[in-house]
Amino acid sequence: MKKSDISFYIDNGYFESPKELQIEITNRCSLSCPQCYKPDLQQRDMDIAVFLRVVDEAQKLGIRTLVLNGGEPFLHGGIISILKILKGYNFQVLCISSGIGLNDKIIKTLKDLNLDFQLSISLNGSTKEINELSRDGYEVSKRAIDKLRMMNINFGINWVCRHDNVRDFPKLVSFAVSNGAKWVNIAANKLTGKGEAISALETDDYIFISEFLKNQKIVEKKYIRVQYCFALLNDLRGFGVNKHLSGCPAGTLSLCVDVNGDFLPCTHLYFPEKFDSMQEYWNNSETIRILRMLKENKKRCEGCLKPIPCHYCRMMFENTGQNILEEPSNCPLKKYYLEERIQKDAIQTITL
Repeated sequence: MKKSDISFYIDNGYFESPKELQIEITNRCSLSCPQCYKPDLQQRDMDIAVFLRVVDEAQKLGIRTLVLNGGEPFLHGGIISILKILKGYNFQVLCISSGIGLNDKIIKTLKDLNLDFQLSISLNGSTKEINELSRDGYEVSKRAIDKLRMMNINFGINWVCRHDNVRDFPKLVSFAVSNGAKWVNIAANKLTGKGEAISALETDDYIFISEFLKNQKIVEKKYIRVQYCFALLNDLRGFGVNKHLSGCPAGTLSLCVDVNGDFLPCTHLYFPEKFDSMQEYWNNSETIRILRMLKENKKRCEGCLKPIPCHYCRMMFENTGQNILEEPSNCPLKKYYLEERIQKDAIQTITL
């Protein structure tokens, strides 16, 4: 990244053009996961011509990171063509998949093309029973993991952190290591397509997972990654408090193009808008303007004692998902920071 890019970001709170692009290449998926964040959409693929136009502009804007989203990315009818197209660009490509559609031909194509391609397989539990609390397709994901390992393709596991699986995380990490995964990515639990917060984390859950991340000895610390928009967890574990880069990146660092070629701030913030180009959207979208305003003016929620204000994901809470200008009505960390303050005051009183 150029020094001029960083200077612009520090001065303005956002980059002059996006640095990361999510592309929803399809909204096809044959699973029915309870946690799915997609609204009911007609299943279709992005036209290859639209994909070409998007990646061409992305290259011209200097975007380095592409995220292939779905639906299920490998169910796109032209996924082999898409992978071959990407070989002609200099992108780092990230992709999260349940493993559906990930057949031997696609895996061989990935191996032969030797793309800068980071593939994560979605798995929300170390066992089928725990996984099924939030996701379908445990056997599908496990078969994909076995194939990738046998064909010597690097992959990781994407794990959504929820109340119903958080205590299983140490076993999930051990599962990942024993099955050849090169990393585990922790993703925040977002609203479903119906706007519901199902199995949201509670205060004790945040304490459990943050303490595990600080103290675990199973793997090297860099093995476990935390989604950078998961500001509540990142701040609690002592990471992500950089005043410039912490929290939700939508509209300041990244944006999304949906299957129709419309623009969104993020795949979870479903406010599609039509513009002639990414740069025009980046400069003129009212939704983007509001998100930047929220980051610039971020402050502690009423009654919160957190030392540094959050720029949290609006799609983690039902009321902020309906109105991004609101504060979370049920943030589980308010209680944590209140109890932390009470304990510190008590210790100080005893010391005095």
